[in-house]
Amino acid sequence: MREWCALYQGHRDMRSVSTDLATSLRRQLIALAERGHCARTIQGRFTRRERVGLRELYIQPLDHTDQREPLVGLRSLEDARLTVLALVGRRADRVHQFTAMIEGMAPGGRKWAAAVHLEDDRTADEQDRKGSGACSHAAFHCHVGPTLDDEPKVRVPLPPVGPAGALDWLLSIVVPGWEPAPWPEVVAALPSK
Repeated sequence: MREWCALYQGHRDMRSVSTDLATSLRRQLIALAERGHCARTIQGRFTRRERVGLRELYIQPLDHTDQREPLVGLRSLEDARLTVLALVGRRADRVHQFTAMIEGMAPGGRKWAAAVHLEDDRTADEQDRKGSGACSHAAFHCHVGPTLDDEPKVRVPLPPVGPAGALDWLLSIVVPGWEPAPWPEVVAALPSK
């Protein structure tokens, strides 16, 4: 059980952000646009909305019928859509909730979805604890499958890489050449034996 307690503590600790989360996420979205995988206007459409004591970060839709950003040029998905949402403290120093999700169709018309969720920590009674424990429903987790609701509902715990790292992971699944940690760089950064 010690590992799950440590993981949950790591998830709690990563909610404190020392850098501007909006800027970090915007840079990734701009890189996505520069590679031709979404509309170039995404830089100006990744915005915030002020709420009482909170800031909501989101991609303002191209049209008002779909809140998801269309993605193009993906080899493995047709009609792919990206969602990025974050709820941060007014001073932008604490992440209360985060979601990044790609939904689409695989060739042959099969539904496919992948998502990263950091559960909302603002509720008084449950805070960010959902499900029966840190193993089955970690505070920071991902889903991959036909939909997020197909049974069994799989929630895979993520290490505390933070929202920007989680978006990198999500994009690396489907965007050709999107890899924030190439093996040669990882191996070079490891301490020598």
